[in-house]
Amino acid sequence: MTKGLIAAADLTFFTIGTIYIRCIITCITFWVKNKAFTIQRSKISVKIFGIYAARAFLTLLPQIAYTLATSSSNLSIAWVFLNMTSLYSVFFGSIS
Repeated sequence: MTKGLIAAADLTFFTIGTIYIRCIITCITFWVKNKAFTIQRSKISVKIFGIYAARAFLTLLPQIAYTLATSSSNLSIAWVFLNMTSLYSVFFGSIS
């Protein structure tokens, strides 16, 4: 539970910290599975950099919303919508 996140700086650092922890766990899993962690050296175009920057920003938004939802006084209502995430993905996946 994340009770006590009042200041915007606390929320930001908690959110970024959570994403870094998830990244570290993913990198460790990737390394264990492939027994190597090599990155090819290549130039990244401005378009690709923009796509990754937009993806990073769009990753932060739901993480901040999740942190705010789980630390709010209306936690019981928030969990209903958080647990319906798979339903949303099935519904919106069938549209396209």
